[in-house]
Amino acid sequence: TTAYAGGMANLSDLLYGGVFFDEEGEGGPTCSAYLSTRRVLLETAVFTGVLVAIFVYAIKTCTRVRSADAAHGWGREEPVVKRVLLVAACLQFGFEIAFKLVSRQGLFLMNLTHLYTAAEIYLLASKPGRASFSLLRLVLYHIHEAGLAMLFPEVASRQIPGSLASFYLQHVLIMVVPPYLMYEWGPRSIEPRREWSWAIFSLCFYWMYTLYVLYPVSLLTEVNLNYVLCPAPADPFNGPNYRLSAFLYQTFCVLTFGKALTWVVDGLRSKIKG
Repeated sequence: TTAYAGGMANLSDLLYGGVFFDEEGEGGPTCSAYLSTRRVLLETAVFTGVLVAIFVYAIKTCTRVRSADAAHGWGREEPVVKRVLLVAACLQFGFEIAFKLVSRQGLFLMNLTHLYTAAEIYLLASKPGRASFSLLRLVLYHIHEAGLAMLFPEVASRQIPGSLASFYLQHVLIMVVPPYLMYEWGPRSIEPRREWSWAIFSLCFYWMYTLYVLYPVSLLTEVNLNYVLCPAPADPFNGPNYRLSAFLYQTFCVLTFGKALTWVVDGLRSKIKG
């Protein structure tokens, strides 16, 4: 009907009507056709096969969060630092949602950066528990992405006053919150040093969400969510192999920098708190 068509048009305008398709890397027909359908399907099949194999391995070797470990820390007063971080994260995320809606780019809220922020708000608002420990173990392996985003920023669409500051504040918080919670909640909140299962779970979530959620939505709307259709202009691996390069370096970063972070924070906590 006419009312339905009008409603869908208004929704589409709110979600991606303000996307700068003429800007390189934002989307559009050229970006959508950057890689052939055959190549996309082949890469997706290979990536999925690898992810399924390592996921099965992780399931078999995973140390699950125990109720006794999750109960550790209950009854203590919430630290002031934790409250300050929660307020900062909530204010920043609220501004970011408003910015995306006012600029008619609401679809970009599906990007992984915003999922990480939402997850960290939940963690800052929660007490130690099985759910919070499990979520922390998934999030902490991706804080390197915030660092890369600040090293190679794509901020051409951030024309509204304060939106650029929001970008950097969001990424700084993504890098700060997991190490702080690891330090505050102690070694029980992270997986054992010699175990890699949760790192693998985190990697599998990243790529499954990218391949089977973000890519179909991007293909349908021609909006380049998380650069799944074509590479960012500042991408050092810009070219037809950029997705393969991203798969390899993302795997490397999760399994090295993410794991090294758990060792460093755990070591510092042991020295400071004994």
